[in-house]
Amino acid sequence: MLPPGIAAEKETSWPLIVALLIFALTCFLALALYFRQISIDEAVAARVAETRLHEALNALDTPFAYFDEDNRLRIWNNAYLEMHAGISDLIRDGAPYEDLLRALVGRGLAKNAVGQEEGYIAERLRQHREGDFRGERQLSNGRWVTSRKMRAGDGGVVAIWTDVTRLKEQQAELIRARNSAEDASKAKSEFLANMSHELRTPLNAINGFSEVISQQLFGPVPDRYRVYARDINASGNLLLSLINDILDLSKVEAGALELDEQEFPLERLVVNLRRMVEARGQDKGLDMRWPVTGMQTQIKGDFRLLLQVLLNLLSNAIKFTGEGGEVSLEFRRDGTGLEMIVADTGIGMTQAEAQEAMQPFIQVGVTSESQSEGTDLGLPLVQKFVELHGGEIEVESTPGEGTTVTVRLFDRVRGDVPESAREDIRIVSSG
Repeated sequence: MLPPGIAAEKETSWPLIVALLIFALTCFLALALYFRQISIDEAVAARVAETRLHEALNALDTPFAYFDEDNRLRIWNNAYLEMHAGISDLIRDGAPYEDLLRALVGRGLAKNAVGQEEGYIAERLRQHREGDFRGERQLSNGRWVTSRKMRAGDGGVVAIWTDVTRLKEQQAELIRARNSAEDASKAKSEFLANMSHELRTPLNAINGFSEVISQQLFGPVPDRYRVYARDINASGNLLLSLINDILDLSKVEAGALELDEQEFPLERLVVNLRRMVEARGQDKGLDMRWPVTGMQTQIKGDFRLLLQVLLNLLSNAIKFTGEGGEVSLEFRRDGTGLEMIVADTGIGMTQAEAQEAMQPFIQVGVTSESQSEGTDLGLPLVQKFVELHGGEIEVESTPGEGTTVTVRLFDRVRGDVPESAREDIRIVSSG
C-alpha cells in the first residue's frame, strides 16, 4: 500500500496526463489536416498550371511536343495532332517516339523516307537521341516544315515545327523569275551580238569607200561630193562605234568576252590615247595633262580593253568639261598594282548621278553643250572591262567642280612608274 501522500498525488496526475495526450493528438490531427490541405492545394495548383500550359500550347499555330527522358510522348498541342493526323490514333500519353516514327514511315506520311525507310528511321532516331537538331522535311500533304529539337533540363526533348511552305513557294518563284530573267538577258545579248555583227559588215564597206572618196585616192571629186563623203564617213564611224559598244556589252553579259592578255608598256597606251583624243581637246580649248613619255613600266592585260577603258574615261572628261578647263591622265604605282586616274574640272555629278552613270543607256549631267549622240555605255563598259581584269573603279565627283575616276588594277605591273610621271601640254582652241 502506497503512503497516503503519494496515492493522492498519483490520483491528481492522471487527468493531466490524459489532457496532455488529448492536446498532442489534437495537434497531430491539426498538422495532418494542414499538410493534407497543402497537398490538395498543390495538386489543384498543378492541375491549374497544367491546364493553363495546355491552353497556351493549343493557342499556338506551331506544332509542339515534349518527350521525356525515356523518349515517350508526354505533352503535345492541337497543332501537333493536326500535323500528324495520319497517326492520331497512336498519339497518347506515354507513346514511344520510335512507334510514332515507324507509323509515319509505314503509312507513307514521310515523303523524305520513300525508298530509304530504314535508313531514314535510323537517322531520325539518332537525331532525336542527341536532342540537338535542325531539319526540314515535306509532309504527305505537300507542305514543308522545319523541325527544331532541344534537350530539356530533365533529360527530355522539346520538339517544335514551323510551317515554311509559303517561304518555299516564294523561293521557287524567285528561282523561276531569276531563270526567266537570265534566259531573257541571254537571248537579248545573243540577238544584239548577231545584229551587231550583221550591221558591222556593210558599215565597214561604207566607211572604207567614203574615206577613199573624201581623200580623193582614186582621183579628184567635186568639193560638194568630198564634203558629203566626209560626213558619211563620220556618221558611219559613229554608228560603228555605237555598235561596237553594244557588242562588247552583250559579250560581257553573255560571258563570251575573254581577255587577250599580254605584257605591254604603259607608253603604248599614252601614245594611242593622245593620237585619238588630242584633236577633241584642241577643239574645246582644254588644258590636257599627260604622263611623261619614255616610261619603261610594263603592264599585263588586254591592250584593246584597257585602251578602251581610258578612251571612254577621257572622252567623257572632254565631253563634260567646258572651254579653258583641265583634263588629266595620271598613273600611280601601288606595290604590284597600278592606279590609272582620269580627272577633269567639268560640270561634275552628284553621288546619285554617279551611281546612275554606271547603268547602261542612262546619261546624266546632260547640257546643251555636252549632249551628243551615243549609247551612254562609256562608264558601264569601263566597269565591266576593269572587273574582267580583277580590278575596281572608283568615281568621285562634285557638281560644278569636276570628276575624278580611279581605275585600280592589282598585281599587273612590271617596272616602275616615275615619281613625277606627268608633263603639261597646253592645247589651245584652233579658233
